[in-house]
Amino acid sequence: MDTPECKESFEREVVIDEDRVRVQAYCFNSETDVSLYDSEDLDLKVSILPEESSFEWRGDGKVILTLKKTEAPAYSRYLLKDIVREAKELQTWWEMRDRYIELLEDYMIEES
Repeated sequence: MDTPECKESFEREVVIDEDRVRVQAYCFNSETDVSLYDSEDLDLKVSILPEESSFEWRGDGKVILTLKKTEAPAYSRYLLKDIVREAKELQTWWEMRDRYIELLEDYMIEES
């Protein structure tokens, strides 16, 4: 997830709930200019397990969210209910999805 124009941040907070995620950070723009980045609530399309999910802040203004779904390996093309907002702020690791789809297809063939 990008935190636009927030390359240097402090007092970062990520809240992961079953049906939403929220990211906040104070952004240091200059010695006299500090702003607040707030994603507000990002409502998720699928239910997740907060206790098994995690996040990692990177130095380039991005936060990496790893969200564990309650109904894994369920696949949903979109993570957020608001797909327009998702296209602007989120990048999904599609290679991981493709890998699991291939494993599932192999499993389904073996079971038939």
